[in-house]
Amino acid sequence: MINFESLHEKKDVAGAKFIKAFRFIHVKLELEGYKILNNGWKWDEEKGCYWFLLKENKLEPLIKVSGPPVKFTKDLERFKEKHKEVFIAKGRSFAFIKREYLNANEFLKSLFKLSNVKDNLSSIKLSKLSLFGRNTSP
Repeated sequence: MINFESLHEKKDVAGAKFIKAFRFIHVKLELEGYKILNNGWKWDEEKGCYWFLLKENKLEPLIKVSGPPVKFTKDLERFKEKHKEVFIAKGRSFAFIKREYLNANEFLKSLFKLSNVKDNLSSIKLSKLSLFGRNTSP
């Protein structure tokens, strides 16, 4: 659960910023690889919270990235320059890269530092995560 206070602005402006930050966090969680089973929010114009029920709190340390098809040799060479270990499967190049954050708590804390969140909310706190009835402290 993410608790916060709204910025001291007009109600409609604060509400728009509240929704913008919620959508940003939601999209970033999904792009990072977390499976969101349920989510929601509550806001009373001064304080609010977001919640995200995640299937797992931790992710694998490596993520598989897709590169160009092998027939595009110039693009394949650039991909190989960027990634140390490239492999080919079904005519396409792939590589594994390390994730910066393996834990949802740490990933969320990193999002709080980004302008899409910190410029739209104040006093942001990660209170707790609950995974199928098991509480985990931030």
